Amino acid sequence: MASRGGMVFMAWYLGLALVALGLLGSAALMSIRSDFAMVDTARLSQQSPPVLEKLARSYAQVVEVGENTVATRLTVFRDAVWLIVVGAALQGGVWFITR
Repeated sequence: MASRGGMVFMAWYLGLALVALGLLGSAALMSIRSDFAMVDTARLSQQSPPVLEKLARSYAQVVEVGENTVATRLTVFRDAVWLIVVGAALQGGVWFITR
């Protein structure tokens, strides 16, 4: 069985590690390339009829790429915030116990 001091020390390091992981996730969000696409209207205007069917197909592909990008960024952001909050709570608990 670990001593009280050892448990507090481990909780402090765990909180520090969680905060560091959350900050790394936040930094990753700021440095990654986002994949968004758009329909090339110049090429679309030169297509033979029916243009609406081709536009609908192209737009569906564009929305899928953007949707996946936004979903991934939101997931990483949510996880980073969760890690920072839990790590800060652990470190706050350790501070409260040791003061």
